[in-house]
Amino acid sequence: MNKVYHLFEDILPDNLTQGLIDRAELLQPMEAKFDGEVREKVRISELRWIYRQDERFADVYRFVRDRFYQANQYFNVDFIADKFPLQYTKYFGHASGHYDWHQDVRWPTQATGYDRKLSFILQLSNADEYEGGELEFQHIRDWDPSQFKQKGKMLVFPSVMYHRVAPVTAGVRRSLVGWVEGAPWR
Repeated sequence: MNKVYHLFEDILPDNLTQGLIDRAELLQPMEAKFDGEVREKVRISELRWIYRQDERFADVYRFVRDRFYQANQYFNVDFIADKFPLQYTKYFGHASGHYDWHQDVRWPTQATGYDRKLSFILQLSNADEYEGGELEFQHIRDWDPSQFKQKGKMLVFPSVMYHRVAPVTAGVRRSLVGWVEGAPWR
């Protein structure tokens, strides 16, 4: 593996992207929380949970699952796919929407008995739909946030990597995020 992330250049088809957005917008929105509470210094966004049992999103789960298996050729971790919910997230420019530096793992092992292994972010907005909102990583020298501003691109990376969404200053940044988990790290 030459990189610590895998960027899928095969763009999600526009009809699936727009269909995902349209269906997700019908779900109940909620204010994002960090460690169970609203912390505006850490995160300002609106999210909607998408559960695997919701047949309206079966095509999305298949798409994500297939990309996780492809990316795992690089990462080679043990995980369970399709078990965990997806998160449709919106960051609004008028609210300076952001998500400060964080990892997607929770230490110690979560109540589920599993650890998050790989994370993904699926870009659902084009660069001309918002300003700011760059996806940034700590300790990755070859990462250029501009390579991830095209709608339909998907990024998979180890859940232990520190990353953030910089404040959105105008417009709306939409994304779908999720994780695969597996037996606790050894």
